[in-house]
Amino acid sequence: MSTSTDTAFDRIPQTDRNGPRGRERFDPNRVPRNARTAGPRPRRFTFSGTSDPLNAIAPDPPTYLITDLQQKQGALGDYVKNSLRAMWDQHIDPEDFSASWRDVGPVMKTMIAQAYDGSAANAAEFYRNYSVVHGLNFPNVHPAHFSGQHLERMAGSVANGSFYHQLNTKGVHAVSASGVARNTLSGAGARFALNGARNTVMAAVARDPQATGWERIIEPEACSYCTQQAAKGPFKPGQMGFRAHDYCSCLAIPVLRGTDTPGPNSELRATWDRITGTFTGKEARAAWDRYWSEHGNDTAS
Repeated sequence: MSTSTDTAFDRIPQTDRNGPRGRERFDPNRVPRNARTAGPRPRRFTFSGTSDPLNAIAPDPPTYLITDLQQKQGALGDYVKNSLRAMWDQHIDPEDFSASWRDVGPVMKTMIAQAYDGSAANAAEFYRNYSVVHGLNFPNVHPAHFSGQHLERMAGSVANGSFYHQLNTKGVHAVSASGVARNTLSGAGARFALNGARNTVMAAVARDPQATGWERIIEPEACSYCTQQAAKGPFKPGQMGFRAHDYCSCLAIPVLRGTDTPGPNSELRATWDRITGTFTGKEARAAWDRYWSEHGNDTAS
């Protein structure tokens, strides 16, 4: 259980602190022999069929890294959703909600905090590798800081607010109110956890002279709202925040200088322009909603 003196490192499981299995734990007081004070500038990789040694690992390293990020973050989001639902079903008593939430709530919040830290660390590693495979300098990327106060406000308002709104305002049975609150918290908890990755990338873009902005990466079955947001990018640093809804698995990736390949949302953006035409505001969103409800799966695939 987290306390006010816990650090982000304290919330990481012990097995994750020692690095990958079988690797010696890093000792900051030991200087390896023949260590260099500065490494050479990475060369820009060229991808020419299977002749490039890197292609033996991944024919398209940037795409591989994006896919790997999506898979790992998606798995983390699913873990948060399923864990919250399971803990809720086992420990929340709808007939004595306040007392049971007081007991299990801190455990749920600790789990979300650990997932946020893991999400942020994974995104920082992705950002560094993504820059290098584009032939750029190895950037200094820090995982986004976790906000305990933000989590307290989110979890409390979602769990208590949803339960008592259903119970007192909607007049539903306590069991039904508990089910709504559970589902709401699982989606909000996953959104909060994956904000670790989103915040890490967006903060790094704002500091990185090699980056010109960021793109929203959607999941295969993204909703109309998320595709609208993706089609409006890429975004300049600080131009807008990442607007994620509950259960959203969309992520942010950097747009780097010197990359001349089409962006991941170029086709989506062209479709948006074609469908919305001269519409603006609500009319444009309505036209896109109609289109996406009919053809979204075909376009996303």
